[in-house]
Amino acid sequence: AATVSTKVAPAGDTTQYNPDGTLKRGASITSQSDQVVTITQLIPPPMCRRRATTDDLLEISYIGRVVETGTIFDGSAVKINNEAIPGRGNDISVFFV
Repeated sequence: AATVSTKVAPAGDTTQYNPDGTLKRGASITSQSDQVVTITQLIPPPMCRRRATTDDLLEISYIGRVVETGTIFDGSAVKINNEAIPGRGNDISVFFV
């Protein structure tokens, strides 16, 4: 299976401050490690003669899981209260152009 990782947010201070630079009420000084998204292709697509090019419509079905717990946090077929997520049209795929 092919796997690719990319950093989506750098490590650093995540403390909530007021515009004047003072600490927000009830907040504490916090920080985070680098946030990295890793994609693993579990089901390779069938071979085709034509590769994707700019302006092609790509269909991607996915499930987003927290690596440490396996908890699903997002996905192309995820529902909330058994209702489709608005904007996805109850589709099981995500499309990119």
